[in-house]
Amino acid sequence: MRLSVVGTPIGGEDAREAAWVKRIHAAAAGAAPCAAVSLSFTLAAGRTVDVDNLARPAMTALQRAGVFQRGFRALERLVATKHTGQPEGLLVALDPPDAPLPAPPELTCTFATLPPSEAPQAWMRAATDRVRAQWPYEPVTGDVFADIRVTSTSTRSLVGLLKPALDILCPYLGAGTGPLAFTPRDEQVVWLQIRRVHQPDTLCITLGR
Repeated sequence: MRLSVVGTPIGGEDAREAAWVKRIHAAAAGAAPCAAVSLSFTLAAGRTVDVDNLARPAMTALQRAGVFQRGFRALERLVATKHTGQPEGLLVALDPPDAPLPAPPELTCTFATLPPSEAPQAWMRAATDRVRAQWPYEPVTGDVFADIRVTSTSTRSLVGLLKPALDILCPYLGAGTGPLAFTPRDEQVVWLQIRRVHQPDTLCITLGR
């Protein structure tokens, strides 16, 4: 099933976000529950909003419409992409086919644990150091894809894991200018996938261009 929502996609703290969520909610009314979703955002040229920030309110709207339960426990795969064009809007595909990686992988990092729900800073520092050890080069520039794989034994919300998983990628993406300790230039990520898979590692992140 595919849903089309016309309008300016909003992500992050913005007074217009509530109206955007309502618009997606209305478009998804009556849609059946599913285990996978693809979100394709069309943005006006020059916008630098992070794709995970776009995904979160869209997923909130789908949860409110009954497509997903609270906590997204049944969600097995989420793909979010962004590109520029007209008209601005969002295309939602429910239970889409598997999405192949858009380019050959350049870096893969594995982690034995997921970031804790409370006070994850120590985990994120250690995870950032691990990424740095595997990417001792200059940060990349240009469009990037990120594929995040979470062990299928975890019941954690895939949506909730997006931000901490991306925030440890400063060595690869470069550091932004925000006031927080973990501020990668993740606006470069234009293709983002997070999924549950059968794997020995609890968390695995693959990056490429």
